[in-house]
Amino acid sequence: MTDLDLGLFPLRPEPGEPKPPRRRRSRKRWIRDAFALVLTVVLIGVLVHIVTIGKNQIVDNFSSTRDYTGPGLTAPEIVQVTDKSTLHQVGLALVKAHVVRSAGAFTKAWGEGTTLTKVAPGYYQLKEHMSAAAAVTLLLSPTSKLHTRVTLPEGTPLTKSLALIAKGTSLLPADLAKAAGNPAAIDLPAWAKPTDLEGFLYPLTYQFDPRADAVAAMQQMVAAFSDEAFALDLQDSKDKVHHTPYEVLTIASIIEKEAGTKADYPRVARVIYNRLAKGMKLQLDSTINYVLPERKGHLSQADLQVASPYNTYLHVGLPPTPIDSPGAESLKAALAPSDGNWTFFVTVDKQGDANFTNNYQQFLAWKAQAKAAGVIQ
Repeated sequence: MTDLDLGLFPLRPEPGEPKPPRRRRSRKRWIRDAFALVLTVVLIGVLVHIVTIGKNQIVDNFSSTRDYTGPGLTAPEIVQVTDKSTLHQVGLALVKAHVVRSAGAFTKAWGEGTTLTKVAPGYYQLKEHMSAAAAVTLLLSPTSKLHTRVTLPEGTPLTKSLALIAKGTSLLPADLAKAAGNPAAIDLPAWAKPTDLEGFLYPLTYQFDPRADAVAAMQQMVAAFSDEAFALDLQDSKDKVHHTPYEVLTIASIIEKEAGTKADYPRVARVIYNRLAKGMKLQLDSTINYVLPERKGHLSQADLQVASPYNTYLHVGLPPTPIDSPGAESLKAALAPSDGNWTFFVTVDKQGDANFTNNYQQFLAWKAQAKAAGVIQ
């Protein structure tokens, strides 16, 4: 048997025999192969284009030689500088906002090895396609810094908070009032009273994005409150002081106005809880002042008779809402009041220190002494 017999080599036709017909590619297969070839060429072209764009973008971002010229276009661009921003990070932000062409050009224009200490944190309005030198000049100019910084002190009521926000930003008072009047549009805690925003604008210093509207600004402040409330486990207040989170928030807002020193916060909290437990009227000037046109250091007899659910001289229990935005210390005190049987307290010196007692006669004696010393009216 030979290799031919085993079929290891193809048989050749004998002389005179017809050759086998050649297989011809079908038309469909030819079209398919041609399409695949064209598609491959296109994909390679796209890939080369992407690589080229990416390379150019990298060069634009980091090359110190690529720069725009002139003062820039008219289109304004807003860039934020934080207290943690580095010079390189600001350069990249300017590139992203289409202000400068490369971070390298910006760094070079600013000066190698220098810092951002001359630029206060905040939002700056620049222009598109500025030269790096022009961008540096604007960043150092007070006129380019947008007014978006607002500080809300502890114990600020809602109406005053809105006025401070309007003063520190470009937001209109009417828009702020409208947003505050619709708390349902803001992400309040689940336990909150959905019809009132009082107490939820957390006291802090804020940097608002100048592009934000009134709702977004208030959402930012409420989010700060929610973060603090969660950190303090305010949602679990019933387990701690047997009062709802909203009641504790209201008590904390009263502490802000009634306590003269932070050391007295937990003791004032205890007086409030003791009075509530005994069914006594709170009889606090701060709750009446909340509804008066102007805050008074001394309330008249007419003030004590004002018809309002916030008049705790007439009504037993807490007022219907907080009376301001309490800070962390008053919230902590409301969640962890001091131990004591006190039901009365009076400020006894001009530093704001108070004496606490459960004896009404002792309270009256201290009150007379404080009046004689000019501490209270």
